[in-house]
Amino acid sequence: MRGLIGRIMLGTGAALLLAAPAWAETRQALVIAGRAASQEIGQPGRDALAVSRALLAAGFDVRRLENPASLPEPPAEAPDVMLVYVSADLAQNDDGRAIALASGPVTLAELAARYPAAQQMVLAESCAVEPVAEPAEDEAKPGDAPAAALLAHSPAACAGSARLTTALLAALERPGAELADSLSGAGLPVATGSDWAGFTALVAQPKAAGGGTLILDAPLRPVSALTPTARPGALSAAGQAATSGVQIFNAAAPVQPLTGDRAARPTGAGLPEPSIIVGERPREDGVTPPTDSLAGSALGTSAEERARIRAEDPQAFASLLESGAFDPPADQMASAIQTDLQRMNCYTGRIDGDWGNGSRQAVDRYFQRAGGTAVTREAEVTLFRQIALRDDLRCPDVVVQPVVRNTPAASTRQPTTTRSTPARTTTQRQPVQPPRQTTPPPAAATTQPRINPNALGSGIFR
Repeated sequence: MRGLIGRIMLGTGAALLLAAPAWAETRQALVIAGRAASQEIGQPGRDALAVSRALLAAGFDVRRLENPASLPEPPAEAPDVMLVYVSADLAQNDDGRAIALASGPVTLAELAARYPAAQQMVLAESCAVEPVAEPAEDEAKPGDAPAAALLAHSPAACAGSARLTTALLAALERPGAELADSLSGAGLPVATGSDWAGFTALVAQPKAAGGGTLILDAPLRPVSALTPTARPGALSAAGQAATSGVQIFNAAAPVQPLTGDRAARPTGAGLPEPSIIVGERPREDGVTPPTDSLAGSALGTSAEERARIRAEDPQAFASLLESGAFDPPADQMASAIQTDLQRMNCYTGRIDGDWGNGSRQAVDRYFQRAGGTAVTREAEVTLFRQIALRDDLRCPDVVVQPVVRNTPAASTRQPTTTRSTPARTTTQRQPVQPPRQTTPPPAAATTQPRINPNALGSGIFR
């Protein structure tokens, strides 16, 4: 019983794959991460991401899926080299042992038949439910029909055994090592060697190969503080010369720095050393600390990074955009669209992830400027990709119309104070007054003697 866990299947032409030269025109790889109860949580996804990067460096066009609801359709034209890698649990069905995927169990033979190629290999990282007899070394010979070489252990032995993915990646890091001799001549970063039953080691030196295009159907959430980088490489197709391509090695979003009350602050004067500050009461004259809101920061791949990739290779940019390589997480889709619309002066509100009429009006202003019709006015991935396809425009400034208020009618109440009435501007005809006649003063009256009543005393006159 070998200590290496893995399921390996070679299709027709396996001997050609082992000794094939590095000038194969088309190389395609399908990398699938399923659910594996026998492995650590998230381990299949990490394995698939690492294998995808390794295959990119070997000149493969890689398509990576995580818990797919169904297997993708095969290529329209069968490639020269096809490699299928699966990391999932091993199940038991009527046809024998099969890989347990979200879409249902599938055997290695079914995977090989679904994705035909001139040279083909199927690799499965899994742990057997029960011990399986190890095949003899002469069971797999060059030219034989497709057959599976199972190296299995009990679940208890799986935890401490070597893993296929670990050996595969180690062979890529050390070209020319014993496990990489078998397939290094074809430029494949797959670990095989004389220690594996059913294979014959071929001594060959690794050869440099160009890069391919990584298509992320289900991008993983950030797992490290790495920034996505894109490098130009060679992209080959059947009957065509190598053209410029794109390799994306670090599929992780930039880590946002801690802001506000989460940032480390020095201990204030008068406090003991060391001190743990759990909070501070706001002061009336103090400045409100900034919150941890998005504050307009780019989500997912930044707009500058997308613009750089589009300038280097527009076709690769369109392919990556359509495949979802730039999509933000679903719970931040509204904030990401608001960020792009605000950067283009189409959205003037606050980036809060609350999708309302203001955000929908910003979508309308964008398409009035860009032309065309929006696929939807809601915060969905189709709208994000449609806007990201042309995000180099700027909406005109929003002109705010002044609000006209109705002036209330003047009060008819007369003031209590008396004021003079202004003279009329028009001339009013006055009636002609006759001349006043001057009358002489009346004649002085004749002076009559008067009786002094005080001189008569008191009494009543009769």
